[in-house]
Amino acid sequence: MLDALLFEATALLTLMAYVRSVKTEICGIGRIQRDQYDIPRVTDIRILPQQVGAADASVTAAEMEAFFETIPESECKEWCFNWHTHPNFATNPSGTDLTNYRNLNDLFETFVPFILNQKGEYNGYVYHTHPVRGVMEVHRIWLYEWRRDYGRNIIQRFDTKGQISLLESLMQMHGLELTEDEQAVVDRIIAEHKGEYPNSPLDYTDWKEI
Repeated sequence: MLDALLFEATALLTLMAYVRSVKTEICGIGRIQRDQYDIPRVTDIRILPQQVGAADASVTAAEMEAFFETIPESECKEWCFNWHTHPNFATNPSGTDLTNYRNLNDLFETFVPFILNQKGEYNGYVYHTHPVRGVMEVHRIWLYEWRRDYGRNIIQRFDTKGQISLLESLMQMHGLELTEDEQAVVDRIIAEHKGEYPNSPLDYTDWKEI
């Protein structure tokens, strides 16, 4: 069993594009699916309409409900990756963050909150309610596509910032990047959003195109 949270390359690239390109705090969700061998990995990253500021971001219950109405009921439990950014400060969860984690954990059997910043640092947990309620801290991330190489890789010696830096360098070396359509969606959302805080709207309408 891997002691790392796995991301498909496109999901990690999309997540880091938002983290690095938007100077306000932003938040979003992601989908965690299991493969035929029951290995979980983050497969998709989304941004919902939200109000954002230099150090806060919020999605209304109505916007969250509207998103889940577009998702087949059988898949709703998979959208349990909850992320937000601390653009230029530490990724330690605040008291508000921890309260939100506990509340959201009641809605999912497994819930994975993540905080990332523009330095490439992250802080993450896995909350679970089955078979017993508990929480584990995420210390390592890795690419799902390279899961067979995880045990032989030196990434286990790196801190969170070093892990992301190494993964980004390796993806660049192997030509792993967003498609033109995927990058265009990210670029449009970022272009509409930059420089508009505090309390500026961030829309995800363009995500419906892909």
